[in-house]
Amino acid sequence: MIKGISSGKTRYVLLFAILASLLALLGSLVPLPKAVAVGEAAASVFLEGPTEPMALCGEFQVQVKIGNVSDLYGAEFHLSFDPNLMEVVDADPNLDGIQIAPSAELFPFVPGSYYTDPDTGETYYYSYDKTDGGYFIAQCEADNTSGRVNYAITLLDPAPPAATAAAATLAIITFHCKAEGTADILFSNPVQGEPPVKLADSQANPIPYGELRPITIVQVSGLPDLVVKEKFESWVDEAQKIYRVSYTIKNPSSSMGGRWRSRKWTLLPPPGNIRAPSARSSLFRGITTR
Repeated sequence: MIKGISSGKTRYVLLFAILASLLALLGSLVPLPKAVAVGEAAASVFLEGPTEPMALCGEFQVQVKIGNVSDLYGAEFHLSFDPNLMEVVDADPNLDGIQIAPSAELFPFVPGSYYTDPDTGETYYYSYDKTDGGYFIAQCEADNTSGRVNYAITLLDPAPPAATAAAATLAIITFHCKAEGTADILFSNPVQGEPPVKLADSQANPIPYGELRPITIVQVSGLPDLVVKEKFESWVDEAQKIYRVSYTIKNPSSSMGGRWRSRKWTLLPPPGNIRAPSARSSLFRGITTR
């Protein structure tokens, strides 16, 4: 049995029971989230991803975030996506299958630290020492055939519980755009009747959370043209400027309906040209000003 995990101590195993088969995930032992009473502060669990149309053959990231939580000792989430439009990019070629990327913002994570089950040969993310404790990640994979992402992590005693007021990243998923269209990435548990997110505190009690919402990804075959309508600048100090650029964007593809959309940029410090925002400049085929 893995160090730091004891089937007789619920503090050590918040989301999973690890018995003779080692690392077997038993959903019946995972506490279900409590209903949130009126006025009760609940944790927030949400997805953060691109808000602009994505170009085909490109990649984008979606982060699973948790906020307003304390005494967090374990977390589990399940997502679904349209495998005809997008696919998950493997984050760790050292492991079999398709992995997503754990984040060290909320729970500890040591890249390259693994445990291999001698009976099954399966390898998991795991790190532990008797002084500081550690963590165990039982699920961290994606299935590009069914369009599923599964992730589950627990801390190992004596690791201190996680806590954050602001949103912190639990995991990062990199997608590759395959086809033109619009699709949601949403929280969805493949096991009927089971919630798509489970949070547990250091005593294995469920932690309530608020409404789960999907994010919508628009993928287009053509890169939109950018037309800058106006530009002005204002001084921040003698060394820096802020450029605020208002522009309209039109894409003739059917997914955008050929409509014009307005957006604004705030650039700091001023770039050599207005294509500087790297997160967006890759979307634009050309720029004209007027």
